[in-house]
Amino acid sequence: MNGIVRDAMRKAGDEAAQRAIAELAHERNAGFRWALENDITTERRCTERSINHAAGCREFVQLQKFYRVPVINAVETFKDQGMSGLEILSRDCRRKNGTAEPLCVYIDQVGLYVDATISAGLGFPPHAYFTEEAFLRRSVPVLKNNGLSAVEPANSYLRDVHRYVTRIVDMEMGW
Repeated sequence: MNGIVRDAMRKAGDEAAQRAIAELAHERNAGFRWALENDITTERRCTERSINHAAGCREFVQLQKFYRVPVINAVETFKDQGMSGLEILSRDCRRKNGTAEPLCVYIDQVGLYVDATISAGLGFPPHAYFTEEAFLRRSVPVLKNNGLSAVEPANSYLRDVHRYVTRIVDMEMGW
């Protein structure tokens, strides 16, 4: 009987921990979204403009400083080498970082967006490496390793990454 009770308590604790992780991810994503929607680019502006979202906003600003250059590099790779160059860049990123680093998700978002807009607009068939299904297969382990195992926080994060990446791609392509 004690084993059953202990297992039930452990399961309840695991579920509570999962809820707490999901809640923290939601709060973080709310700060990310707020910073993105309000075009916040400095940590000081995070605290000046919002007490509620300051922590997530500051994290957003720090992360975007880190991810902006690789996203721009991915756009330059596409300009120079096309979709096959982006695929090589993504594969190299995954080979170097495995599932520990969200950077590869950002690079894949560039490929996904460019393939859906430019390639499809020119009448090219979808690039097999950058289909949504293939993207999700590669991205889910990365998200799980970074504390986004619940569906809604992960989806919210991916929507925010997509909005951020598309802004940079649009600027770099001169759209």
